[in-house]
Amino acid sequence: YFFSLRAILCARSGYFAAMLSGSWAESSQEHITLQGISHAEMNVVLHSIYGAILDFPEEVDVGHMLGIADMYGLDGLKEVAIYILKRDYCNFFQKPVPGKQQPVLECMAIAHSLGVENLYAACMKWVGKHFARCFSEKSFANLPTELQNNCLVMLINSLVSSV
Repeated sequence: YFFSLRAILCARSGYFAAMLSGSWAESSQEHITLQGISHAEMNVVLHSIYGAILDFPEEVDVGHMLGIADMYGLDGLKEVAIYILKRDYCNFFQKPVPGKQQPVLECMAIAHSLGVENLYAACMKWVGKHFARCFSEKSFANLPTELQNNCLVMLINSLVSSV
């Protein structure tokens, strides 16, 4: 169980405002249950709502947390998740480090699936710049076909435009 003030939740999140003060069944309930969110993730959400959070505990999956932040309309938490992805998965898009291509590709897949266009574009740009290393990775072969095709089209377009 977590205890929180309705006014704080409503002030910080349009989702909670709709849930707790609108016509949803939860608006008249003393306790609400949120599905699909772990204890650790809810702890992160509440820290974000009541103050600030700059990092996530190890047991929290940053991709899942980004989805939660997006679903609940927590823009500040979403920005923290994007920062963590850039830092931990993409090494801030520095030159490739052996074994670090897979996390960038994973970040690209997360960004694409959640519609985080700026992060997706940054990942695509990095993949295009370092395509020889990325395309030979097993993790590239494991990407959804749509993402593989997007990478190929991006690479072809960059080669054509540089001619």
